[in-house]
Amino acid sequence: MAVTWDWLVKKNFRLNDANLHPAVRQKAWDVIFELWQQGIYVLITQGYRSIAEQNDLYAQGRTKPGKIVTNARGGQSYHNYGLAIDFVLYTKDGKDVTWDDSSAEWKQVVRVFKSKEFAWGGDFRTFKDTPHFEMTFGYTYSQLQNGKGPVRPATVVVIPEPAKAVSSAVLNQESTCTIIVNGAKLDARGIMRDNLSYLPVRAVGNATGVTVGFENGKALLGKGVLQTTILIGDSGYAHTREIADVLGYKVDWDGKTQTVTLTKGAR
Repeated sequence: MAVTWDWLVKKNFRLNDANLHPAVRQKAWDVIFELWQQGIYVLITQGYRSIAEQNDLYAQGRTKPGKIVTNARGGQSYHNYGLAIDFVLYTKDGKDVTWDDSSAEWKQVVRVFKSKEFAWGGDFRTFKDTPHFEMTFGYTYSQLQNGKGPVRPATVVVIPEPAKAVSSAVLNQESTCTIIVNGAKLDARGIMRDNLSYLPVRAVGNATGVTVGFENGKALLGKGVLQTTILIGDSGYAHTREIADVLGYKVDWDGKTQTVTLTKGAR
């Protein structure tokens, strides 16, 4: 069977666990989507693990049957704090899974996760754990056990969606404008309707580091609901001024070059 994105999203339900740090969840989804586009299918097999579950796993191969799979007691694993995930790969047809950590696909998974600020268990000096990734934010087990830890912002975790061909086809019929955010020109372009500019919300969110979502027909930018949202295929656009207001950015318009410039700072 062909491994569709919808099918893979359903299989990765463990990333919906709110006990996982939102940054871990978001970046894991982004990695899985990027790899799916490359024909590599990642399944998250473990995310958050309770202290009791950790102790039970530690007992395996010691006081319980089986082979030793961890050296971490309860409270000594980043899984216990929602900062770690384990994975396996689906075969190309999605009918089976593989733990072949010597394969080119596995190595590519490692490269992409590490590019998103995850630490890989295969780099551990003692107990090599090749299906494991963690994002510690610089905190030790001792600090986490004492109640310290990374801030958990109230952000919306957005599952990426593949763009449909109709988006490009419709966009090509629109008058467009160039977008510059904090001095950097974006590859994406805005559209012009009734002499007003509308910008692609996801592209602006990515450029500014602000979470993007979609709810009840409206695009979400951080905590702001964009009332001027228009949809072209699966892509959401919103009026430039509203986007700037939500971000707290200054907006400039150059009519000669058809360029919108968004700049962080006081308006």
